[in-house]
Amino acid sequence: PAAPARWWRAADLADTRMTAFLQARVRQRMVELGGAAAGFAPTVAVKLVSCVPRRLRAPDILREHFRGRDGAALPEFLKYESRAVVLFQKLDGCDVMVFSMYVHEFPTAAGGPSAGRVYVAYLDSVEYFRPRTARTEVYHELLVAYLDWSRGRGFDAAHIWACPPQRGNNFIFWCHPQHQRTPSRERLTEWYRAMVARATATGAVRRVATLYDECFAAWDTTRRRHKPQHAQRPAVWVDNADADEGAPAPRLPVCPPVFDGDYWPEECGRLGGLIERRRGLFGGNHALRSQTEGAPEHQLEGLVLSLKAQPAAYPFNRPVDPEALGLKDYRTVCPHPMDLGTVATQLQAKRYATPDRVVADVRLVFRNASRYNPPGHPVHEAARTLLAHFERKLDQLLERLVSTGAAESPDAWLAGYPLDRAAADAEDRAPSVRARLLPELAGSVHRMKESLFVLYLQDGRADASGEIRDPDAGLRLSCPLLDSRHTFLEMCQFWHYQFDSLRRAKHSTVMLLYHLHVPRAESLGISCAACAREIRRVRWHCATCVDFNICRACERERGAAHRHALTPFRITFSRRRALAPEPARIDRAVVAVDAEEEDDDEEDEEDEDDEEDDEAEEEA
Repeated sequence: PAAPARWWRAADLADTRMTAFLQARVRQRMVELGGAAAGFAPTVAVKLVSCVPRRLRAPDILREHFRGRDGAALPEFLKYESRAVVLFQKLDGCDVMVFSMYVHEFPTAAGGPSAGRVYVAYLDSVEYFRPRTARTEVYHELLVAYLDWSRGRGFDAAHIWACPPQRGNNFIFWCHPQHQRTPSRERLTEWYRAMVARATATGAVRRVATLYDECFAAWDTTRRRHKPQHAQRPAVWVDNADADEGAPAPRLPVCPPVFDGDYWPEECGRLGGLIERRRGLFGGNHALRSQTEGAPEHQLEGLVLSLKAQPAAYPFNRPVDPEALGLKDYRTVCPHPMDLGTVATQLQAKRYATPDRVVADVRLVFRNASRYNPPGHPVHEAARTLLAHFERKLDQLLERLVSTGAAESPDAWLAGYPLDRAAADAEDRAPSVRARLLPELAGSVHRMKESLFVLYLQDGRADASGEIRDPDAGLRLSCPLLDSRHTFLEMCQFWHYQFDSLRRAKHSTVMLLYHLHVPRAESLGISCAACAREIRRVRWHCATCVDFNICRACERERGAAHRHALTPFRITFSRRRALAPEPARIDRAVVAVDAEEEDDDEEDEEDEDDEEDDEAEEEA
């Protein structure tokens, strides 16, 4: 039977102590504003729609060049808790989502450079809040209230990156109103500054700084020569606790806080690769230099990457997915698939013992393409051209190695040169790379200085233990539709949950409330138009027909009979995989939830579904 309509209201969603605190602060602020805002105060509701544990994998370049404050290596995974907070307002008797934010909380017990900090990851809103004159003040107050709540729990600092979306892109809500302007970086920064000023005035924040001043100014040697005040900030270095006993311990910089989607980790990876290419260690856009300079293994690696960068190499840079492309006999014709991306990855990971194995795999890539595609086919012709290009460059490399004395003969070098020796070379080059990486990274962060906020919170601990206190301890709220903003955007796009008009925003909100109240609803997945089963991994979509999507099995059987072309799209969301065991329901005034209570029958069913998904992934 259909659920009663009263279940699909924002007011009936579970309450927590955090949302009760935020909602009270927002309503109080609206009353303080007076006028029309005071009359609308009872119409707003703040709800926590997702609270799940997450893991962030620390990039390899950070683990190589940075250390924790105790000198130990950075953990491979940084644990945090992802929370999604939504502000609803009742307009014309219907709830409307008008504001949403995702925050990442890193507890002290998890360790790592981000311990004891919170990161405001994403904010998004639509301009349907009433009255419009109070919209900015209300959104500011919601953020300030969250910072105050975090201060009371014991978090040391909050980090914000004022990064607006590119025009046409969306952070959380799908399809904003056409008349709603996308803010520039300067305007968004001023918006955050006004919020920070309010937070400072209310006592939620005790000190405001920038990430550059706190963590990167001491490494900016170029700018420090012109601004002596930066010279007074000593760089924080620690001894490498993982160094071999008896060997001199190299001093490494302390890693700044790392967050998922933050600016500086991505910029560090980009600059690290750029420095490596400049030194001739890798290919990319500097392929010619990498083929003529550096150690022999680096020249070989540059040759492979330069081949991968060729415009015609696009079909060969990723593994072929026979299932998605409908190539039923591919595994029969090409029993040993290979691609240039895999070759480059294995070569960089030092998984090849000698160069002849690299050459054999590169030739295998083009041999498979020529074997499966008939002469005259674009892929066949591209394979022939690239193979000839590779053989010509390989001959030049071997001739150069012999002429410089690096190899006795081409055959001897191909069969006997140890590529695993590059691991020791990587350790030798790390200090020189780090010496160039840190100043360039500091310069990049300086250009974003005004957009990277570090807000030091008031000391709200009741004791000196340093632990993060959580009045909502044990709370786990999981809605597969909202646990990840990527999934939320993907599913809203598929189901046309749009917010470009008030009428559509009301409909989209009601549907989202339905999924929040009934998270295990069968309608959450994407069903095949032919067999009505849930589509996994790849959907074949018709751009002409309305909402026509079929699964792989139906595409094999009747795809050719459809009168329009079908295009494969990957699906990152699986209802059965995402809806693993349902947590216990919580009352409106109850905070604690035992996430370990599961139904045995449902658990067995989910295990079987996971095995089916794993088998499908192995086949592809």
